[in-house]
Amino acid sequence: LVVYGADDDLAAYVLHVRLQPQREPGAACDPLAEADACTPGHACQPAAEGGTCVALATQRQEQEPDDFTADVVPVAPDVAVRARLDDLLGVDGLDLFAFELAAPARLRVETGDGDGGCPGDTILHRIDPGLWDAEDADTAILAAVATSDDTDHLRCSVLEEDLEEGVHWYAVEEFSRDDPLSYTLLARILPVRAQGEACHAVLRNPWQVPWFDRCAEGLVCQAE
Repeated sequence: LVVYGADDDLAAYVLHVRLQPQREPGAACDPLAEADACTPGHACQPAAEGGTCVALATQRQEQEPDDFTADVVPVAPDVAVRARLDDLLGVDGLDLFAFELAAPARLRVETGDGDGGCPGDTILHRIDPGLWDAEDADTAILAAVATSDDTDHLRCSVLEEDLEEGVHWYAVEEFSRDDPLSYTLLARILPVRAQGEACHAVLRNPWQVPWFDRCAEGLVCQAE
């Protein structure tokens, strides 16, 4: 391990190193215990007592080629798509994805390694598919409906939006377009809980947000 500060300015800090049990799918787990974790691609879903390790999404490979929208078959959340970007001189400098909502929903789309980590510097765009086909990919990206670059302390990207029923299109690029990158694009529907409804308390992940649902605006999920 190497620890360094930006511009050689490093404040005092404490480095914690610990072993973390890896619970198998279906195993009991503690959603609020820092020293408890599920195997990659899974998370601890709270129950009346404790929790259970469950899959976050269905795993699949990206669709190639994806040069035009006609190449890409929309898929339904919840899905984790394993993908790879080549540099701009390679054959695949941009990736195109389509997710279909059967009803209006809160959709969270994020790049990562599939287990809460971040394998590289991505930019995520929700784009107009008409511009992608009629003009080109760069035109659609410049006019993107929504864009996410870095999030918090990570270089990965997250778009979480309330979207209408239908097909929604996303493009992923590596920040400088000159570094090959293998990553996972995770797309999940998150139920939005009203006041008084049961909800999942904050769980461990890089964004410190619940894996499984959200509270409506102005509300927080309080652990009992």
